Amino acid sequence: MIGAGFCAGAVLAFLSVSINDLMLIIENGKEPMKKCAKNIRWHRLNTNWLICSLSLFATICNVGCTMSFDKFLEPLKWHWLVVALIPAVTMALFCEVLPQAFFRRNPLCVTSRTRYITAFIFILVFPLAWPLSKCFDFFVGKDVRQLITDEELDALIKEHSKQMNDTEGKILVRTMKFRKKHVSQMMTPIESVFLLSSEDRLDRKTLLLIVEKGYTRIPIYDKKNRRKIFYILNIKKIRDTPMRFVVDDMEAQQLLEEMKKGGEHMCCVCKYTLCGYQLIGLITIEDILEELFGEIEDEADKSWANRRAGLLKDQMVIDWFKEERTAKIGLSVGQQLAIFQQLNNRCSRLAKIGFDIFRLRDLLSQKRVHKFAPGTQLDRKCFHIMYAGTIEERFGESETRVYVLKPSDLMKESSEGALLVGEQVIDQVYYEIVPNFYTDAMTDSSPTNVIYRVIKEAVGFMVTKDQLLQIMLTSVVEDDDKSMQEGEENAKQRRIHSKKSMSRTKDDSTVEETQRSEKTRRAEGERGGQR
Repeated sequence: MIGAGFCAGAVLAFLSVSINDLMLIIENGKEPMKKCAKNIRWHRLNTNWLICSLSLFATICNVGCTMSFDKFLEPLKWHWLVVALIPAVTMALFCEVLPQAFFRRNPLCVTSRTRYITAFIFILVFPLAWPLSKCFDFFVGKDVRQLITDEELDALIKEHSKQMNDTEGKILVRTMKFRKKHVSQMMTPIESVFLLSSEDRLDRKTLLLIVEKGYTRIPIYDKKNRRKIFYILNIKKIRDTPMRFVVDDMEAQQLLEEMKKGGEHMCCVCKYTLCGYQLIGLITIEDILEELFGEIEDEADKSWANRRAGLLKDQMVIDWFKEERTAKIGLSVGQQLAIFQQLNNRCSRLAKIGFDIFRLRDLLSQKRVHKFAPGTQLDRKCFHIMYAGTIEERFGESETRVYVLKPSDLMKESSEGALLVGEQVIDQVYYEIVPNFYTDAMTDSSPTNVIYRVIKEAVGFMVTKDQLLQIMLTSVVEDDDKSMQEGEENAKQRRIHSKKSMSRTKDDSTVEETQRSEKTRRAEGERGGQR
């Protein structure tokens, strides 16, 4: 009976561990379980021999147990009934139920510790079990390690990804789907691609358009045919790079491996037709990575409020370069930048009081341009930036110097640039903003006996002290207005929320009052009935 019970439990324990699980434990498991798996690997690989040996030995034990019960209970009056009931109950309990319940708890360890008993049974029934197992191998087939299908693997990963965090689970699921993706499923259609013609010139307008788009690699098509691309314009190198073409049914994993080797990270996607090939789209390494890790740019990040502050200023600079300011103030963008550089070098206190390039742009606006007639003396109570005309500088009564100013000379290295008059206005603004304990050590070193007189008609920017303060505080006021508007909107939302909550509380109170009134009516009715 013990032998039959052992065989029944051992068969259940051996078959409960699949060959796939056993090999995974041997390859990647920890040491105690790994050792147990190695001990029973030979037994599990010879499944038919194992089943035949244990089943034959269990059958022999059951037959012997039944015959011994029959011989032992033969003297009894109703021995045929007792022989039918007692062996059946005892064998079902001790040879099937209890052994299977015991071996099922930890099949790997139990089978590993009892492997020598199993080997002894193999030897005992070898003459019968081995030929029978070979017949099973021929007609039924061996039990080998089976690989799971793609559908089962996807279902298994989806099930186990629920135990991970959301990001890791999504990446794992996308990675499994990535094996079946083709290039045509991830490309950008050619109609939506930003292209340049081979006839386009890299002038300021084209360069500003490229900077505004923000791409570093731009395909170039042949004249007027957008579906005939032959080069890539690399902005970092400003040179033509030969274009690479791939087929639409090419596996994305293969293309990613080729891009990782150092090739071009942009390819044209073509589709073969009866008339040749047709350009249908464009694919980059970013498209492939987005397929693996999801969208790189979130929908919430598309608004200006959620982007970093520098992007808004970058767009302002691009819009500024797009403006044709030459006809308005007589200065190109490059000439204005030259004046900015001169102001930063000679008037360092402008930067200290917060004059960045955007405030300097406001300083050089059209409304501050003035024309001065010959004989006009420049007022030193205002800050002047003179860039055109002829101006005489006089120190006292004898020393004089004449400045001949031209806008075209602003960008020359040999030129002194624009003429700055009234720099003490900047010092006065600086002294009003910086704390007194720091400005006590500051002194105005600009000479006061210098006179500037216009000889020929001159043009320049003129700004007063109050206007400088207004330019400097403009952004602060705008920020305050925005914060006030946001505060008002928040206050409105709070009022609406409070009104809703008050209405809810009122509704709840009315419901409670109706319930109380109903209870009192019922109580009065019950009292009246009792009376």
